[in-house]
Amino acid sequence: MSNEKMGLTTLGIVIKNRHDTMKNTDKIRFEVESMIYDKHLIVMIVPHAEIEFKPPYTYERYVETYMRPRVRHGVKRFLENSLETIESLEIRWVGHEPLLRMEVIKEISDFVKRGLEFYGKRPYKAILVTTGYFLDAIRVKQLIELGIRRYQISLERLPEECESGSIMPEHILNNMKELAQLPEKYVFRVTIWSSVAEEADIEQFQKEIGGDSRIVLKRRTSKTDKETEEKEEPRRAYVFRANGEIETFDVTTGKDRKIVGEVDQYGIAKFHALEEEKSTALS
Repeated sequence: MSNEKMGLTTLGIVIKNRHDTMKNTDKIRFEVESMIYDKHLIVMIVPHAEIEFKPPYTYERYVETYMRPRVRHGVKRFLENSLETIESLEIRWVGHEPLLRMEVIKEISDFVKRGLEFYGKRPYKAILVTTGYFLDAIRVKQLIELGIRRYQISLERLPEECESGSIMPEHILNNMKELAQLPEKYVFRVTIWSSVAEEADIEQFQKEIGGDSRIVLKRRTSKTDKETEEKEEPRRAYVFRANGEIETFDVTTGKDRKIVGEVDQYGIAKFHALEEEKSTALS
């Protein structure tokens, strides 16, 4: 085995490569090191997913999948290999509804906390993207304990579809009122995005939660998204899906998406060589 490959093997990374040539080895080495040694690493984790599935013998349209132990092991091993060299870490919990798999969030977050203590403290940010239905005071206290203090909710329902014409479903509104009652020692930030919220809606919402600055409702527009793209430098994120696939894309634009590997049956992250025929572009 070449020294280049041996160096990557010591990181716990297995390279899938059919051609044992120095050219291909260098190509793989450059890509994987750019992932592992990215000084500001962004990892998106999908603990729970809902996949469209239409078997011919049933009316069921969706099946659920969640992150199995072997995939969780692969995520933790990837993070452990990265923590030794990175300067900052950002983890985003995404998917159908991450809070449906709180045990996955707890297992990996606890692991990250221990890793940061072992390798030395460095900037760490964790964001949870949720529907808001399960984001109550009990869970927020648990999430804060795990180091997750930022939450994002996207409202897709129109006001006329909600109870009493509210900007959001009553259950979510009640959760926000409950969070507003938490003492100030609980430091967190909830950002609620809506494409239909008007200024009057935002003012009314702030009144209902007692003006708590930890919880904000914002109107999302195409202009807002464009301004965000222009301000941010291009940054890549690595997505560990519930089924074990590893994807990468530009988080600033949401483009340039491709599958770059998977977690195998032994819980080891395998990255493909970046040959054109092996790269699977996502639409």
